[in-house]
Amino acid sequence: MGFVILFLVVMNVREIAAQITTVSEGVSNAEINAQTTWSNMEAKAKADAEYIRLHPEEATNALTQHQLELLDINVNRMARSNYLSQNHSPEELEEFNNTVRYFLTNAAAQSSYFFHVHGMLEGQYVTNVLLTAMRHKSPPQPWPALSQKQEIFENCASLLHLAIDTNQINLACKKLTNQPNAVIALKALANEAVTNLIIFSDLLFNPDLNSYWGYRAKLTTLTNVFYINFWFSTPSNPDTPIRDIEKRSPDDMNVIVSARFYQNGKLQAMSIGDKGLFFNEDGTLRNYYANGQNIWLP
Repeated sequence: MGFVILFLVVMNVREIAAQITTVSEGVSNAEINAQTTWSNMEAKAKADAEYIRLHPEEATNALTQHQLELLDINVNRMARSNYLSQNHSPEELEEFNNTVRYFLTNAAAQSSYFFHVHGMLEGQYVTNVLLTAMRHKSPPQPWPALSQKQEIFENCASLLHLAIDTNQINLACKKLTNQPNAVIALKALANEAVTNLIIFSDLLFNPDLNSYWGYRAKLTTLTNVFYINFWFSTPSNPDTPIRDIEKRSPDDMNVIVSARFYQNGKLQAMSIGDKGLFFNEDGTLRNYYANGQNIWLP
């Protein structure tokens, strides 16, 4: 009986640990999120607000030293193979399993491991990003004429309606035929994302939308604050689709919904509370997380 339990634990660990790209891309997502958040004119203010909101002392210490070591083992294919080939108690294997699973489903743990990999604390990373951005920041570019601005807004509104290809969502659901709950969660999250994209498109026609230099816009309502950043217009790419959008709480402190877009207008990532969607540049769904699970498409 003990051998059977140990075998099942090992198989479960191998199934979870085999998602090495998930760990790597989770770290990459953490870096992308950090740099995107702090890449505009209000970088310092946003970094300070998010730093306080996320309680960095908890994020930085979300994983114990032993858990960090287990994740280091999991990231290295040879080290993982050696670890699983050694004699470990069911409790040790279960701890390995749980550590990897916890990383895959917990943003604070991903943050903790990201800063561990880079050998610094969260505050140090924020400072480095800000200093680098200031050193390499290009001069702000003025908005085009009012007539061109209206055309840009109309183009962006159209792109927002097409940012998610529902056919890709249906294809992703077909790949999850043996996971009915995952399909239900994905469909619900996709519908919620589309609803938010429609809301964002309507913002572009709000007379109170304040657009200003640097290809940025802001709208303050009684219930939310919205920030919109656009891709800069260049001779080779005259269109200026939306780069990212944030829907914040009325006090401007908490991000409720955030979305990033590729320069072709396709959605790259959208976070809605503790749920999120991630797409490839061709519009195919890469992964999503909901109900405490991070699901990667085959």
